[in-house]
Amino acid sequence: MEGLTIGYAQQDVEVTTNTKGDESTMYAKYAIGGITVGIQMSENDMASGTDYESTGFGVSYQVNDDLTVSYGAHEIEAVGSGNPDQETAAIGVSYTMGSIGLSGTFNSVDNVSNVNASDLQSYELGISFAF
Repeated sequence: MEGLTIGYAQQDVEVTTNTKGDESTMYAKYAIGGITVGIQMSENDMASGTDYESTGFGVSYQVNDDLTVSYGAHEIEAVGSGNPDQETAAIGVSYTMGSIGLSGTFNSVDNVSNVNASDLQSYELGISFAF
């Protein structure tokens, strides 16, 4: 199917000695016209300790040759831990005028590292010049 990309990966991991686990991820991305939509799901199953599952998605729209807007969200669950899910969201805009590029993004993360009420927000503005 034209515009569709899918993928899967799996690996065995050992972060420190005798802490083995299995990681896997799968994704799908579809682009048609100026719209691109993607989703990714991942698991980290540890032999001992906390397992994690994550789901993320994003969508971008190229309004014209100069302007693009995007949105993405991501959630990480510490399975069976009783801790809250880490939830992330971001919105971005980029605009190009000849050799000058302007960009801006707003990011929000709730429950950083699955810790309740550990929230962060950030803004980023960028300008680039091509010579």
